[in-house]
Amino acid sequence: MEMVEVDEVEDVMTTEKMAEIPIKVLCAGMSVANSSLTEFAIGSAEGYAEYVIMGECHCQVLQSSSRNRKKELEVNQ
Repeated sequence: MEMVEVDEVEDVMTTEKMAEIPIKVLCAGMSVANSSLTEFAIGSAEGYAEYVIMGECHCQVLQSSSRNRKKELEVNQ
């Protein structure tokens, strides 16, 4: 950011310079939004990976307990 000292603001703030301000603000806002979305996407991907791993472990436990239950029923008949 540039610091400019002047006596009169009218001499410094021309139409062209005033037109640049909204563009700079827009670019800064888009940069923040982009970095926030990137951070959210990375966190979501990591969380989903953990969820999938937990789901696979849970399915394996259910399958093994189901097999054990079937064997118990066969033995008891």
